[in-house]
Amino acid sequence: MRLIPRAASPRHSVLYFYFTIDFLPFLFAIFRQLLHILLLLPSVQDWQGSLLRYIVHVFYSVVFTLTWRRLEFLDTLIFLTPSFLT
Repeated sequence: MRLIPRAASPRHSVLYFYFTIDFLPFLFAIFRQLLHILLLLPSVQDWQGSLLRYIVHVFYSVVFTLTWRRLEFLDTLIFLTPSFLT
């Protein structure tokens, strides 16, 4: 008996996992730990202000983009849902 692989659906892809809101707390935890490690490095203490501002800006931009895309997707689903199901 030979197993035939199914076509990969978006729910089973790795990218789907990264674009879910469930992944965001994990992402926040990783970011917080990286900041703590970064602040402990002695060579970083001279230029930590500008670097941290840049990192925080990039991180929150990515998180906002991921969350916003997910919310737009949910709004689309709610809009397309028949009224008798809501």
